[in-house]
Amino acid sequence: MSERSRTSDLFMVILGALGALLLILTPGQVVPRGLYPFYKGPRIFPILALSLVVLASLPATFRLLRGRSGMTWRVDGHGMPGRAAIFLAISIVFLSGIRWIGLELSCFLYLAGCLYWLGHRSPAFYLGISIIYTAVVVVIFKVVLGLYMPTPLIMKLFE
Repeated sequence: MSERSRTSDLFMVILGALGALLLILTPGQVVPRGLYPFYKGPRIFPILALSLVVLASLPATFRLLRGRSGMTWRVDGHGMPGRAAIFLAISIVFLSGIRWIGLELSCFLYLAGCLYWLGHRSPAFYLGISIIYTAVVVVIFKVVLGLYMPTPLIMKLFE
């Protein structure tokens, strides 16, 4: 990306503002206590993650506010970044998929789909990596941290 482009700075400022808003709203978003096994920890993780987002946006905010002459509003000089937009859409579907089909299946499908889309056509590679990574995520969440996701909505069809 061109260092003389203001578009990336504007994008980082928007991300930082959203992070700051969520950081302010975090005490109301994170339940301080709840039913076992769904609640296991304090608000430290969202506070830490959102603080890092806000801090990462500060240099872009200062560059955008200073506004040097000669800076343009273009993205790479090649128009709309299509691959990035598709990746963002796939990521949003993945996050909503956690609630609908569960963490395990959503994580597996997301990784397998992204690896295939990025050109890894060997099933042994894109399926193998997806299975291993999904297993690691499940072990970290359920065994190490003791965090369980709510029952996926699709399971209600089988009740």
